[in-house]
Amino acid sequence: MNVNSIRESLNLSIANLFAIKEKILKTEKFSEEIIRIHEMTVLLLSFESLTDDEIQDRLFQIDRMNDAIKNYIEFMNSSF
Repeated sequence: MNVNSIRESLNLSIANLFAIKEKILKTEKFSEEIIRIHEMTVLLLSFESLTDDEIQDRLFQIDRMNDAIKNYIEFMNSSF
């Protein structure tokens, strides 16, 4: 995976987290997950602020964390 595709994937994950947050707010279901969603969003945003070289150096770690967050997103979407 290259830096641009990682950045795109991070942005998509952030958008998906916001979508889940909206579902939670509309349905008042799983409201305790809001804090976790905020924490994951902050983590992804911190990766977004890295330079291309920093992302390249941490590519494996960032990709693994983003994959874990994608799994969480998939699980939460299936819960509604």
